[in-house]
Amino acid sequence: MIAHAAGVTSGADRAVAYTSGERMQRVMRPHGQVRGARRLVTAVVLVALALGPCMALPRESGRWIRLETAHFVLYGNAGKSRVAEIGRNLERLREVLTKTTKGMAVHSPLPTYIFVFKNEPAFAPYKLDDEGRPTRVAGFFVGASDANFVAVDASAAASSFEVIYHEYLHYFMNNNLPNLPQWLSEGFAEFYSTFRARGGRAEIGRHIDRHLVTLQVRPMIPLRELFAVTVESDDYHGERAGTFYAESWALTHYLMVGSESRQDGINQYVNLLNRGADSVEAFREAFGFGLAEAEAELRSYVKRDRHAFLVYDLDTSFEKQPGRVTVLERVEVVYRLGELLSHSAPVRFDAAEAHYREALRLDDAHGPSYVGLGRLMEIRGRHDEAAAFYEKAIAVAPNYAPAYERYGHSVTQEYIEGTGGRVELNGATPDAMSKARALFEKSLELDPTSMNAHAGFGKTFYFGEADVGPGIASLTRAATAMPARTDILYDLLVLHVQAGDGSAARAVLNDALRHRAGDELVAHAERVIVTLDLRHSDALLAQGKIDEAIRLLEGILADHPEADLRQKVEAMLSMLKEQR
Repeated sequence: MIAHAAGVTSGADRAVAYTSGERMQRVMRPHGQVRGARRLVTAVVLVALALGPCMALPRESGRWIRLETAHFVLYGNAGKSRVAEIGRNLERLREVLTKTTKGMAVHSPLPTYIFVFKNEPAFAPYKLDDEGRPTRVAGFFVGASDANFVAVDASAAASSFEVIYHEYLHYFMNNNLPNLPQWLSEGFAEFYSTFRARGGRAEIGRHIDRHLVTLQVRPMIPLRELFAVTVESDDYHGERAGTFYAESWALTHYLMVGSESRQDGINQYVNLLNRGADSVEAFREAFGFGLAEAEAELRSYVKRDRHAFLVYDLDTSFEKQPGRVTVLERVEVVYRLGELLSHSAPVRFDAAEAHYREALRLDDAHGPSYVGLGRLMEIRGRHDEAAAFYEKAIAVAPNYAPAYERYGHSVTQEYIEGTGGRVELNGATPDAMSKARALFEKSLELDPTSMNAHAGFGKTFYFGEADVGPGIASLTRAATAMPARTDILYDLLVLHVQAGDGSAARAVLNDALRHRAGDELVAHAERVIVTLDLRHSDALLAQGKIDEAIRLLEGILADHPEADLRQKVEAMLSMLKEQR
């Protein structure tokens, strides 16, 4: 439940950036989808690998610090006071979320790393576009499967920090209310992006000039169309994207603070959505009026001269304990910047590789850099090379949990690519899955809190496994911690099907996937459940219950119009009706 507070991303890695008046989004290519020629690596010797073209490394004279606040890790060359100021503001925002939400998990299951560059020249090499040219952004956010990354120019205007606040809200809401429709997700994130802390007070929800201008000069999107927008919609990426963001913010702002008679409905609306209710019907039930009336009130609202905002008193006692500051050695600086490059969109392969190699030149036993190089090879689909780097990481840093976890994912992905992801029920566990499982088990032994390792461990039961109980347990834990990760939900559904538990599989589909995943993944999930129904029909036939089998197959036909499936089921029905 939320109390005058309150955003949703997919499980895929994503990156967003703000310019001075528009918002851009790019979806990163998922692991394993980039193909490259594969070649066997017989030894991992740094000097044997050519650097190739790359960007310049950071200056050796530059001073970088690591600042650890209670809940964030910041890296910066902008000076201690500026980095500390950004850290304090993030903690203040988190404090406001703690005060304004009820029953929500403020703790993040993934780390968030924030890079604070002192000025535009220092930032420029780390914000390149597809053609390798610096973009005109003051900051950007990348949400990846293993961590979140934020980069910001400390010399930019205060608006640059909207990136951090907006995307932090997305991440926070993903972990608590993953069923929000896209308009409300973006509306909440924009509402909170104006966060400002002044002494012992915090402000949220100030008006956003550019959104008001957009709504005054461009036609508004009919609310029924606005409510139907998803991350796959043209209106989320195309010509009307600016209007979509502006209108989503305006409607959320109106419902939160613009009308006393409407404010009481926001909690009820969010609760209805979180239970899977239709967004339009839930809106009418929660607020007591329909979309036509809401649209008329919204048009009037955006023409007002003044708009209210929220003010909260802050408990600033946590600020009496300053964050821990460490001056970074160069090996850590280049490694961390390499991580930022390797998680950016697009991935800066050559530049990231150069940074990892520079770290290894300085310390040839730096396990995290070997993992970074392995991940780059893995993204390119070069799993043999990735394996060599991961094994080297394990050799030099045997207690570094991410080396085992990342290696396990690579082994799993290579197996899926080689087999097309076919699932053999109740067969022998493939050697590759046994190897991956052992790697995930070691990772969890070292770090039991890693939800990605739990997800990977659970997925190894996907293939040829009779007892999928341990896999279901791990995937359930990971899905609970990261409910917006639709890939984990899908894997959990598959294991429930393999266990013959149709009710649990349908619960995952209807209570979660339908509201959070794209149409293609939902269709795949439906077809997986059909395999269980077909298995059930075979069991009914074996028991001589032909009429029950026929009714089950007719139900499949009614729910699934795909031509290839219909042809198979219709042939079975024809045969059974002849036998009856």
